Amino acid sequence: DIDWKRNTAFALFGFFYLGGVQYAIYVPGFGRLFPNAATFAAKPLVEKVKDPRGCFNMLSQVFLDQCVHHPFLYFPVFYSLKEVVAGHTAVEGLMKYKDNFTEDLVALWKVWVPATIVNFTFCPMW
Repeated sequence: DIDWKRNTAFALFGFFYLGGVQYAIYVPGFGRLFPNAATFAAKPLVEKVKDPRGCFNMLSQVFLDQCVHHPFLYFPVFYSLKEVVAGHTAVEGLMKYKDNFTEDLVALWKVWVPATIVNFTFCPMW
């Protein structure tokens, strides 16, 4: 059986959060915080490694994404929505996230820290 309520909820999450909130974070937000990111991304690799300010800015983007955005915005919203869809409360979702905090972040960082390093080094979001 297809759970249409669950599918609709997560489709809306994808549309509004991933398409709206994350767009606002990465494009205008990071664009204002890191106005030289596109210039850094366009440089050849040899020039990037010689650009300490550009490398610092790239690592700052990774830090903000992985250590601020995901732990304190994305995951709480995701867990809250997941529990509300299951017929529970958003607070119960936050409690589940609290229980899974360390495990979720370790799993996230194993994949997404290297991926965001590549992303912010070679293809900025704006």
